[in-house]
Amino acid sequence: MSPGGPRLARTFLGSVRTKGTALAILVGLHHVTHYTYDRLVDLGPQSIRLRPAPHCRTRVLSYSLNVRP
Repeated sequence: MSPGGPRLARTFLGSVRTKGTALAILVGLHHVTHYTYDRLVDLGPQSIRLRPAPHCRTRVLSYSLNVRP
């Protein structure tokens, strides 16, 4: 199995401070993973985390997942 290389695109949509007031930082993330094989393979289970770990304080405003086998 060899990953075809993830492509990441991030967008910064805010600033950290304006005149002493802390602001939220909004980030957009788009991730694509593509696998290629040199022979036929069986499709097996995949795991993906769509939100931060429970101990993180990061809020996720929205997310989506598209899968095309």
